[in-house]
Amino acid sequence: MIRTTLLITTFFVSTLLIVSCGGEDTKTSSADKNKTENTVEENSEETFIAATLGELMVELESNMSWESVTEAWKTRREGWVSESLAATDVTSKANLLLEFEGNVQWSAVSKQWVNVREAWSSDCQIAETDRGLADLLVIFESYIIWDVVSPNWVILREDWIIRCENVN
Repeated sequence: MIRTTLLITTFFVSTLLIVSCGGEDTKTSSADKNKTENTVEENSEETFIAATLGELMVELESNMSWESVTEAWKTRREGWVSESLAATDVTSKANLLLEFEGNVQWSAVSKQWVNVREAWSSDCQIAETDRGLADLLVIFESYIIWDVVSPNWVILREDWIIRCENVN
């Protein structure tokens, strides 16, 4: 049996985010106090929960340590989470993805990120679909170093990538 902790945000009670495994969240903030943790047992068959681009951005961000983001992010995060979950147009989502990336410390990404960041940012700005942005989110995640993500990310990552690939 697989045990997965699902966080139900108060913004959208129907929105389920697989954020952590084992009941520990990487960050704690006033936004996190609005989350209710529920443990769900699933069959050994893999179950993939459909997700929106905003949910996937929040899931990645939630699995990163506070040390991996700027000081300004600590006060901006709660609003960013709300906006990411509520965003409906591609331009807003692209801007939120760019804002998130811009608040990730250089020490939290591989040295090669500097070589692709400009082109990646340009691609975000001209993206026309959530699917295109989901691909860019996966690319960004691939440059984040393992030292700054939750130990559970190694378990969550494969499912997260599959859900990114299934964004419409």
